[in-house]
Amino acid sequence: MTFAPVLHHTQDSTPVPMKNKAAFFLMFLAILVSCASQKSVSDSERDGLTIEKAIKAKSIDFEYAWVEKRYPGSRVVGQVLLTKNRVPYDKLEVILVSGKRIDVYFDISSFFGKW
Repeated sequence: MTFAPVLHHTQDSTPVPMKNKAAFFLMFLAILVSCASQKSVSDSERDGLTIEKAIKAKSIDFEYAWVEKRYPGSRVVGQVLLTKNRVPYDKLEVILVSGKRIDVYFDISSFFGKW
């Protein structure tokens, strides 16, 4: 005994394997879930310690002034340009007065590439 695949007929009576329809549905569901799970971060929640909570910068001078104000006496020892989801970020590598190293992230999309 052999089994034929279950088919679904389109409006023009062309048979379409149900397996393809199920795969499409699962792909659609995965995209929907990934979009819904991206939580928006308010400005008050932005501390710059993760790329998701990056500080919205107006200029490079703003980045360095923000670090000095937030972490007085600290030193910036490195700067790296990153992108995530086509958004440009600066990561400043900072040494605090205590000697602890931290990374501070800035969203630079408001000015990067616009000069």
